[in-house]
Amino acid sequence: MRRFPWIFASALALWGLNWLASPTVPNLGAQLFGGGAITHVANNTALLSAPASAARVFRDGGNSPGDGGAALYTWFAATCTLNGGAGDGGSQVPALGGGCWIADFAGRTLSPMVFLAGGAGSTDDTVPVQAAINACGALGIPLKFDAIHLYKITTSVNIAAPCAIDGPYRYGVWPFNQASGTGTQSCPWGIVTRNTGIDMIVASAVTGSIHNLCIDATGDATVNPTSGYAIRLQPPSIVTYSSGWDIQNNSILDPYVGIGLPGNGGGAGCCGAGTSADGDVISHNTILSPTQAALEFGKNSAASTGGPGTVGITVEDNDVICKTATSKASAYGIVIYEGSIWHSGTANGPEGCNIGFAAIPGTANSVGQVVQISSDGVFGDQSGTNDLLIKPAAGGSIVTSSIGGIQPWANNTSASYTSVLIDCTLASYCSDITISQMFIHGGNGQNVPVMDIEGGANGPFNVTLNGIDICQQGTPGGSGVGLKLNAGNGSTGRWIIETSKIGTACNSGTALPVGIQLLIGTTSSSNGSITLVGNDLSAVTTPVSYTPNTTVLDRVVAGLNQGIDDRLPSIASATNIAYPGLYPVISVTGTTAVTTIGGGYSNQRLIINAVSGFTWNSGGGTGALCGASNLTLAAGVDYQFRYKGFGLGACWSHVQ
Repeated sequence: MRRFPWIFASALALWGLNWLASPTVPNLGAQLFGGGAITHVANNTALLSAPASAARVFRDGGNSPGDGGAALYTWFAATCTLNGGAGDGGSQVPALGGGCWIADFAGRTLSPMVFLAGGAGSTDDTVPVQAAINACGALGIPLKFDAIHLYKITTSVNIAAPCAIDGPYRYGVWPFNQASGTGTQSCPWGIVTRNTGIDMIVASAVTGSIHNLCIDATGDATVNPTSGYAIRLQPPSIVTYSSGWDIQNNSILDPYVGIGLPGNGGGAGCCGAGTSADGDVISHNTILSPTQAALEFGKNSAASTGGPGTVGITVEDNDVICKTATSKASAYGIVIYEGSIWHSGTANGPEGCNIGFAAIPGTANSVGQVVQISSDGVFGDQSGTNDLLIKPAAGGSIVTSSIGGIQPWANNTSASYTSVLIDCTLASYCSDITISQMFIHGGNGQNVPVMDIEGGANGPFNVTLNGIDICQQGTPGGSGVGLKLNAGNGSTGRWIIETSKIGTACNSGTALPVGIQLLIGTTSSSNGSITLVGNDLSAVTTPVSYTPNTTVLDRVVAGLNQGIDDRLPSIASATNIAYPGLYPVISVTGTTAVTTIGGGYSNQRLIINAVSGFTWNSGGGTGALCGASNLTLAAGVDYQFRYKGFGLGACWSHVQ
């Protein structure tokens, strides 16, 4: 009686409810509960020759006894329903003289070997692997991969119904071949394709799981493929959701794309239709030397209503290593074209890839893509171009990006790349970017900004950098800059840089020559809105490189910054004094009559200590003293001024 529920359910699944009306139903009880000995046969060939009178047969192996393809079978009078009556070699095997042997998997393992796979990694096992996946979905029994058999596939295998796939254990990065972690990195078990460029596993069911599987796209680690996904999440239609997929602890070698959710083209509805709804988890996978990307999301997806179209993706603690020359030159560790995800790199972010983490929305079928990010951990280490790149293409939007939590980190070891680049010059919209408590390292010989924010007509608006640490490893080049802020000529701004340490030396390094390079365009009527407060810029020679505009309003506020407020620049007077940037106090040592002092920014406060005394002549345009009368500054006295207005009419007003 204990076996009845499973066999009855299996029969319904394989033949459908109409099978109950067949003439064989009166014999069902006898077939299910009849006594008699179980006949053993060596393999599937022997099972095909077994007479129906045997009733119940135990097949000792698929191709040979003990090869892992063992299964218990019960004979049914009805013809096998799969493959036009030919069965699938595992769950259904046609019986000699008619009828079908139906496998009883209760208490047993579902394996590709049951479906007559070779498992040696040399012969084509696509058909038996697909049959095993189909049976997994139809019967609701997990599909197990062992640590012995390697299955070669030459075309995609498709998970069309919910299925749980499970390997024996996670290998990780180095010990793919054996416990010592030596030799050419290749999968000794699991699934392999020999650089065919196929999508290896297409997960088109609404949900499912893939755990602890070794997936090898080349088999020899010498050639990177030019197409294909190792695991591709793709719902069957543009109106269908993928939700609840759990892809964890897999090891993926040399793919074109490791794990991806490309969507089903542009025009999808909001919040997951045609792509992914809430609940997909991609975590603790090891991906070695991808060509295009280790993890890729939303490449062909966009939402024509609402948005974004891909939501609910959790990406956590995936270990990505780019080792081959191709991977180092071209691969993204993680790339998001469209979607809303939560990402945690923990301590295992992408290492050695061309770009570590990228958010690069553009368009899909003329529909603008949208990216939302909540992220922390390692974004990139020793990347070839950027560790973190946020750069919308034309038509793309960044609506929110929150980076913080588990220690965000980006490590540059090169002299010529910017570790963190936020470039919104082409964006359709770019706003609300917050980065907190992030370590960003410059490489030895650094001759470009370690971090760079580039603004355009449509953002980025509302940028906050809070408690970040930009430091220099080794010795910087002469043009090294900690943080570049280029507001451009657009209506960008509302950028706040606070309580951050910028330009210091990392460990045994040397401080950068410039802390912050601040650039504001000259043609916009609404420029700037940049606040620098409470930062430590004391280690650098030039804390802030900034020349205020003389034609437009620069909305800049700087206060309580180490390296600025605690310094007293000493300037010899001349007719026109160009005082250095944002310092609130300067010392003027000469006695020459002065016409202008620098070009301030709106409402700037300035204290002048006239060491030897001098005269400031009134009038004369930008940078001049306001009013009609000249001002004589007595020696040794501090004088306070405020910069009034902006543009060509701006001037310094004497406060006291």
